[in-house]
Amino acid sequence: MLVNDVYRGMLQKMFSGHSATCRGHKIREQLAYQTQITMSNPLVSLTARRLSVRFALAEAAWIMSGDNRVASIKPFNARIENFSDDGQYFFGAYGPRVVDQLPYVLRAFDKDLYTRQAVMTIWRPSPPDTKDTPCTVSVQWLYRDGFLHCLDTMRSSDAWLGVPYDWFNFSMLSAGIALHLRNRGHAVQLGDLTLTAGSQHLYTERTSFGYDLSDVSEVIKSGDETVYNAINLSEFEDYDDLVSHLWAKALGRTTDKRWLREFIIPPLNLIKFKEALDALR
Repeated sequence: MLVNDVYRGMLQKMFSGHSATCRGHKIREQLAYQTQITMSNPLVSLTARRLSVRFALAEAAWIMSGDNRVASIKPFNARIENFSDDGQYFFGAYGPRVVDQLPYVLRAFDKDLYTRQAVMTIWRPSPPDTKDTPCTVSVQWLYRDGFLHCLDTMRSSDAWLGVPYDWFNFSMLSAGIALHLRNRGHAVQLGDLTLTAGSQHLYTERTSFGYDLSDVSEVIKSGDETVYNAINLSEFEDYDDLVSHLWAKALGRTTDKRWLREFIIPPLNLIKFKEALDALR
């Protein structure tokens, strides 16, 4: 379940998927498709994928901070503003739903370590017309045999644009929950993230989504990757300490944490750096 191997295998599987046209765009699609990765190494690091590690770090921290503002994430991905209805906030942002429900999830574990009720709902019932309909329906955590596992259920998942970031985001959120359990005296390691998508798909023609099947083929064939250390929960004091580390790495700041040190991320330019800091205050 090495993340890069799982990713290549998923992309390959999409080539044999059903052909469909959704919102005027041609796609290849697998229905009720499931992937599973080990959350201690959740970052796709295939060179050919050219993943924005800076954005992955920032988005995870942004979600875990409970943020939904365009201003606080735009410095890390200029195009993301296009998904906002009013240019200020995101209707479908996961952050507010996460921080609203996180206390419940932690209480559920405090009450019963083996609970099956540690669930968050991300989907908005009867959503209005919006550019930002949430892709995730629900997230569940289960503690078994010393491992914390995460089950992520999505209505729709773009194998190129979304999956690498979703794997990372929910692994980081799981790490934050694992730190809570550790601080309650429980022995805990990060287990598996299982993502189930109603529609797992790829767009087959280059559009505003910025990729086509030739890019996908390049990733499948390529073996070049960055090797990085697995996350070590003992490096972090708690949920907030992990979030601070993610923000620091995204901003290009030095940190005494060893995790993800392999990814050298230069500081944002002065203007973007100031915008990011101002937005986070």
